Amino acid sequence: LYSEPINMAGNIQDMILRAVEFGVSPSFLLTEKDENALKNTDYLEYYAVSYDNWKDMIRETAVKMDAMSDLRGKKITDHEVTEEGIRITTYENGNKVYVNYSEKEITVNGVVVPAKGFIVKGGR
Repeated sequence: LYSEPINMAGNIQDMILRAVEFGVSPSFLLTEKDENALKNTDYLEYYAVSYDNWKDMIRETAVKMDAMSDLRGKKITDHEVTEEGIRITTYENGNKVYVNYSEKEITVNGVVVPAKGFIVKGGR
């Protein structure tokens, strides 16, 4: 499964975190040419699609998502929202992904989850 295109989201960081929370791969909608080539066409809504403008973000996102590589193809067995607002997604292999949408670092169940970030804790 893939997310809606990250580069078309209003809040890119939250869109990436949402993909992490729900175990989907982030996607990007891209063109080889500059967005200006789409002016005065029926494709005006694609205002942020030039690969050259997104390639660094794509690499950064791929590096972040590598932390979830052991979870590809695994079933989600539980999903909860803690009192502190942390989202915890549990997978069939016991791994848990903690997602923090807030602007501050939060500790839950002894796990320190960075602000606007996530952490994967191993199961078996």
